[in-house]
Amino acid sequence: MNKRLTIRSENCGIFIAGVKNCNISNNIVSGNSQGRYLSNSCQNIILNNIAFSNENCGIVSNGSTQNKIIKNNASNKRYNGIWLENSNNNNIYRKQPFS
Repeated sequence: MNKRLTIRSENCGIFIAGVKNCNISNNIVSGNSQGRYLSNSCQNIILNNIAFSNENCGIVSNGSTQNKIIKNNASNKRYNGIWLENSNNNNIYRKQPFS
């Protein structure tokens, strides 16, 4: 059985730093400053999550490499749904092609 976890906080809904091989799947993250924040993390999978109504970005990757961001729905109030900064070799896949 696949259950969804709904996360609301004042800062980051999900924050991982210095993490390798983590799987973050099937969550709803809303009402935060950032939805999901990866810092200096690598080879993680961010799969099938929903991020909406976060103040800034839905998914942030800062200094993180070789992550897979797959089938996420990210739309937010102020900035981008997905923001990559100082990050390389990350793969982003969507259900629908980018328009």
